[in-house]
Amino acid sequence: MTVMDSHHPPEGTPEGAALVLAVVTARAARGEAVGVLRCWGQCGTVQACRALRACGDARAQEVEAARVVALVDAVAQLGADPDWD
Repeated sequence: MTVMDSHHPPEGTPEGAALVLAVVTARAARGEAVGVLRCWGQCGTVQACRALRACGDARAQEVEAARVVALVDAVAQLGADPDWD
């Protein structure tokens, strides 16, 4: 099950907070992965999104986005990019 098709727990509960965190984390990873794919593929946002969607269903896309982000983070030089922490 992906974070996007999880049930909706009541607001103000720890479960609700965990779901919001998971959704925001997945969305941020997807956005970062699209940015990386744009750079690597020298393409636009639409093409990068299509490349990510080509990985399969929503879960496969989440896994691929996380993999791309982890790959970039693994080779990033600490302190070289002010946006990287």
